[in-house]
Amino acid sequence: MRHWITAVQVAREATDKKEEEQYLGELKEGKMEENEAQLKSSVIYPQDIWKTYFDLFVAILIIYFCFSTPYRLSFLTEE
Repeated sequence: MRHWITAVQVAREATDKKEEEQYLGELKEGKMEENEAQLKSSVIYPQDIWKTYFDLFVAILIIYFCFSTPYRLSFLTEE
């Protein structure tokens, strides 16, 4: 078991070192700006106003369904 844990730690350190080298290489080559532009188009930031609107919309839907579903199950059943 101890050998397995050691192997996992060595693999994790190697992966971290490789990721750091790739990051520093991209930073030196100026590729980070391109990657950040791509990420910005596909990431929803918590401070973004559209996320606030979406959260408000989802909250309204949840409240609606919390009341409409029990009402439909209780009073609108067909026998």
